[in-house]
Amino acid sequence: MQIEIDLLLEKLVIQEEQTIAGMPFYIGEFMGTEVIIARSGVGKVNAAACAQTLIHKFNVDSIINTGVAGGLHPDVKVGDVVISTNVTHHDISKNQMKKLFPFQEEFIASKELIELASKACNSNSSNIQAHEGRIVSGECFVEDSKLKAKLIDEYAPHCTEMEGAAIGH
Repeated sequence: MQIEIDLLLEKLVIQEEQTIAGMPFYIGEFMGTEVIIARSGVGKVNAAACAQTLIHKFNVDSIINTGVAGGLHPDVKVGDVVISTNVTHHDISKNQMKKLFPFQEEFIASKELIELASKACNSNSSNIQAHEGRIVSGECFVEDSKLKAKLIDEYAPHCTEMEGAAIGH
């Protein structure tokens, strides 16, 4: 969603804009570092297409996903930041993920990126509450209390959203 990248775009010195497969890519400099900010749209298919474009067209070193999520851990409050330690699909069985490609049920985040994100949140004077933990992704908004309870019981996640597992994949 546009609102998920607006604050980042305010800080980006945009040098070029490209639209590929309907997705905007903003190429520029952010705090002295060359970055590309993209808006994939909602869902895992869009996120996967965007991630592949970033990898193949732009040859990026890393991908950082940011956006809105639903808190599932009791410590996570509205406005908090969840830094992913790992991400998995909640709408595909763990067994299927292990037995078929990619032969793993979760995707582990880069320790270096976790440390950098944590440092950035802790150095901010706006008192951002940051949490590190698992994020689960699926093709639905988790509004049903039974589904929420199932996800908490099965995955012990900090939050749920709709793109991260596809990017990690």
